[in-house]
Amino acid sequence: MGSGTGDRRCGVDIVAVLDVSYSMWGNRLEKLKTSMNFLVKKLSPIDRLSIVTFSSTAVRLCPLTAMDKNGQAKIEMLINKLEADSYTNITLGLETALSVLAQRRQYEGRTTAIMLVSDGEQSSGYDHPSTVDVDVSGFPVYTFGLNTDHDSKVLYEIASISDNGTYSIADVECADSASLNIAFSSCLAGILSVVVQDLKLTVTQLDSDIQDVRAGNHDQTRDNESVTISFGNLYNSETHKTTVFLSLPLVQARTTSDILIISYSFRSISFGNFLPN
Repeated sequence: MGSGTGDRRCGVDIVAVLDVSYSMWGNRLEKLKTSMNFLVKKLSPIDRLSIVTFSSTAVRLCPLTAMDKNGQAKIEMLINKLEADSYTNITLGLETALSVLAQRRQYEGRTTAIMLVSDGEQSSGYDHPSTVDVDVSGFPVYTFGLNTDHDSKVLYEIASISDNGTYSIADVECADSASLNIAFSSCLAGILSVVVQDLKLTVTQLDSDIQDVRAGNHDQTRDNESVTISFGNLYNSETHKTTVFLSLPLVQARTTSDILIISYSFRSISFGNFLPN
């Protein structure tokens, strides 16, 4: 279980990937602007935010910007100027977001996230995001589908192939709906509460034979006598459970034996290095 560290936390780098295609025209775009301004106010000076918009093309409106008062004012100005036009190419939006994260010079001890907001209506003529060569497996992608008529398969696929991303639905047709704000708040609650990064658990057999290790959908690697599970980021109060199935040697009488070595490593949010235990 992730143990909280009080007010201390690592800074987060967020790339917001926003759909500004024709289908977002009107109330959808206005609700998106309102919710993005809400998100900006939830971030602290240790956090950085970049805005990427996409329609038939994708544009990085700003690099990762520290969310101090000046940074917040700059981002809010960009958000309020958003306009809807052209068709929808989600693929280019994702590729541009990955480029923003790849160009970072400061990244040690920082959490990353891509937040993709769209009505999910990928225009005909563009490849489906789950079939093109857009590798988002190294980052969590949190997708937000606007209203019930969006293409849920597209946004669900993107979140599923990312590193522990999630898919949410928000109703923005109702004028007084705050569902997108709520979805953003829920997402940020997780992103801003990372305790450690790159958590790995290794079980090594001794006087036993590991038959199977079950730890949900987390990646596993096996090396002869050991199995390593990669959990990624661990959030405050988040719990992971791992079950190890063993074959033990036959014994004729009561005996004592060491059957497993259990160890783990993680990257500290304070020092950016791996701490083994």
